[in-house]
Amino acid sequence: MNCSGEIQQLMGYVRSTVAGAPVEFDVIDQRAIKAVLRQPLETWLLKLSLSGCKIRGTKGNLPRDVLALIEAVRVGMDMSKQELARRSGISRGHVHELLADPEPRPHVETVVRLAVGLDHVLEVVGIKEDRLDDADPVMPRSESSATRPENSGWRPTSPETSGWRHATTFSGTMFGGSVLPMLLGGHPAAYAGLGLVGAATVGVGARYIDEPRHRETAYFIGAGLIGAAVFGLIRGSGGGTR
Repeated sequence: MNCSGEIQQLMGYVRSTVAGAPVEFDVIDQRAIKAVLRQPLETWLLKLSLSGCKIRGTKGNLPRDVLALIEAVRVGMDMSKQELARRSGISRGHVHELLADPEPRPHVETVVRLAVGLDHVLEVVGIKEDRLDDADPVMPRSESSATRPENSGWRPTSPETSGWRHATTFSGTMFGGSVLPMLLGGHPAAYAGLGLVGAATVGVGARYIDEPRHRETAYFIGAGLIGAAVFGLIRGSGGGTR
């Protein structure tokens, strides 16, 4: 995944659309752009984490982090939410809802539109590169109380919610992982390969993903794939001894 090229292309396309003069792209490129814009932001940010990247100025790679950045820029520009809605082409009610929701689930296009409405460039950089910056490009050291995390409306996800989400991730991944090798004939090598992919996913989460929520998701996806591989190998071994 290109950490910087994709977001630049998305912003250019959305900016031209908001201005009423869409840029003409190759048919294949245009379809790809629209497909990314329709993605849930959380999915796109997870891919960003796996690539070792983040949006400059955000605390992490969660939708709430990106919208906190948007809100900080808006407050710093002294722009009303109504004006932001007008400039971005998003309804005022939706803007209010997104900026106040502790666990927002916008699509990529929505956030890009908000950034375009603020004339703020969403810059994607390497996570390590962003940590080396001496100054925060959005938040000054004397940040206002309105943009501090404790006053932004954010609340941590409850353990019950996290538990259900992890259980769903693990069981869904294990089921899907069990089915795929079966479609390939149920050969032991397919299950072994699945286990290696699961182990690699856990390794990527441990080594490259700093956002706890995304790191935990990677762990459970990896565990689900490993579990499916082990189950498949055991079942195949048992079937061969009958």
